[in-house]
Amino acid sequence: IDGPTADAIHRHRELLREIAVERIAVELRKLLCGAFAADILLAYSDVLAVVIPEIAPAIGFLQHNPHHCYDVWEHSVRAMAAVPPDPVVRFVLLLHDLGKPETFSVDEAGVGHFYNHGRASAGIAREVCQRLRLDRHTSETVERLVRCHDVEIPLTEKGIRRQLRRLGEEDLRRLLQIKRGDNLAQHPAYLGRQEHIRQLEQPLDVVLQEDQCFSLKQMA
Repeated sequence: IDGPTADAIHRHRELLREIAVERIAVELRKLLCGAFAADILLAYSDVLAVVIPEIAPAIGFLQHNPHHCYDVWEHSVRAMAAVPPDPVVRFVLLLHDLGKPETFSVDEAGVGHFYNHGRASAGIAREVCQRLRLDRHTSETVERLVRCHDVEIPLTEKGIRRQLRRLGEEDLRRLLQIKRGDNLAQHPAYLGRQEHIRQLEQPLDVVLQEDQCFSLKQMA
C-alpha cells in the first residue's frame, strides 16, 4: 500500500463506524483468508480495533510465559496465518486468546498464567459475532471452538469419541487445525507438540471408519 494511502487509512480509521457491519463482516472474511493476512493485521491493528475493540488490550500484552515468544495479539495473528484459509478456523484463532488480558496472573516465580481464558475469550467471541451480525450457526461454532481451543484430548479412541459427541467430525477436525496453528505460534522449543496433534488424527480416522457409536442417534 502506498505510503500516503496507508497514512490516510490510519488517520481516518474512525470512519469505519459509518460502514454497515454486514459489509465489514464480508470484507473481514476476505482479509482473514488472504495470503498476507498476518502482515496486514499487524500493520493495521489500530484500524481493526475500530471494528473489534476487544483486540486493543491484547496488542503489546506480554505473556511472561516460556511457551510464548510473542505478545497476545501477535501470537493470535501468527496462529491464524499458520492454518489453511478456512474462515471459521481463522476467525477462531483471531479471537481465541482475547480473554487473556483479563485473566492474567503471575506466580511466585514470575511466570504468567491465564486460567479460564478460554471461557473469557468465548464470551468475547460471542459479542464480536453478534456485533458483526454473523449467522447463528457460524456464531455458535466460533464461540464453541474458542471455548474449547485448549482442551486436552487424550490419544485414545475413547477420548476421540467424547470429542466427536461434543463437536461432530467437521468441528473436531477444525479443532485440531486450531491446536496446530496455536502451537505453531508458540516458542519454537515447544513445536514438538505438532506430532501429538498429528497422532490424534489416527484414532479419529479409526473411530469414523469403523462407524463406532459416539452419539445417541447412532444407536440401533
